[in-house]
Amino acid sequence: MKPIPLLFLAALACAPQSFSQNEKADTSARTYIPDSLAAPVFTPPAPVEPKRLPNIRIDASNTVASESGKTLTLQRGAASTLPDLPPPPP
Repeated sequence: MKPIPLLFLAALACAPQSFSQNEKADTSARTYIPDSLAAPVFTPPAPVEPKRLPNIRIDASNTVASESGKTLTLQRGAASTLPDLPPPPP
């Protein structure tokens, strides 16, 4: 027999003993993680009130189908009386 496999077997025989000693040291060095790190219970936000818009008179309507299967509807009617931009927040 060659001496290399014997050295390998000798090293393997010593490895479990040193591993078990290191494992004991690791368990004593563990730190306690407090429960305050737990994620709080999710509470969904309140639903947003739907925006009410005035009815607009529709004079004509045309629907166009695209190649991708989506549709576009064009409507002609009365001009809106609402401002183009919303007022700035207070």
